[in-house]
Amino acid sequence: ITELRQKLHMLNLLVLLLPEPNRSTLKALLEFLSKVVNREKKNRMNLWAVATIMAPNLFLHKAVPSRLTDGTEKGQAEKAADVMRLLIRYQDLLWTIPNFLMSQVRRLNENSNRRYQFYDRRIKNLLRKIQPDTREKPAKNSEPRRTIKIQVADLVNSTMEFQLNINSRTSDLLTQFYRQFLRSPENGKGKMRRNGSVGYPDCALYEVGGNIGEHCLDTETHLLDLYNSNPGGEWIIKMKPNGGRGQ
Repeated sequence: ITELRQKLHMLNLLVLLLPEPNRSTLKALLEFLSKVVNREKKNRMNLWAVATIMAPNLFLHKAVPSRLTDGTEKGQAEKAADVMRLLIRYQDLLWTIPNFLMSQVRRLNENSNRRYQFYDRRIKNLLRKIQPDTREKPAKNSEPRRTIKIQVADLVNSTMEFQLNINSRTSDLLTQFYRQFLRSPENGKGKMRRNGSVGYPDCALYEVGGNIGEHCLDTETHLLDLYNSNPGGEWIIKMKPNGGRGQ
């Protein structure tokens, strides 16, 4: 594969196929190597140098080294170093599930749910005739509100309301959560660090149910689009699995 975009797309899919412990280990390693490269002026280790040194540790050729010609061995080493370079440089792109995969999962779940909805449709229609639905329906042009569940260990176990608009993103919702529940004077839920500063748990917004199982949302996710694609799902704020690093 010669095109950069296709290379990154393939690496993204391969990383997602790794078992979770292996994927977490790779992520920690790449974050460390990125820090090494960022200190190039002090340690004289640029991106290519780090990639060339680390590649043989992750990508071992199956052939016996003595049977490889000098040219073949050099070519394999250069290809492995190139892959290592891409992993380090573009690592932020490798941990997100592509949109087309998420769309496929939602479509499969919706098709599965339709089979059950077909059988009870007549019963629902009959119930509507007996007892019409008198609940007020929101206006088409009104911006919806979502009730967000909060399950943050022993710090907060509550709900909050969030107004959706066309510009709403996950980061906006989390900012409101931190301001409303953790950083307000009356709550003071943060943990005191040794240096006197206050650290807050590292939380994320999860989409649960509807046409998805459980999905940790990226901070740049457009929430109104998400709501329209899965109105039956719940939104829950929880601590990230990697623990409570301070915000």
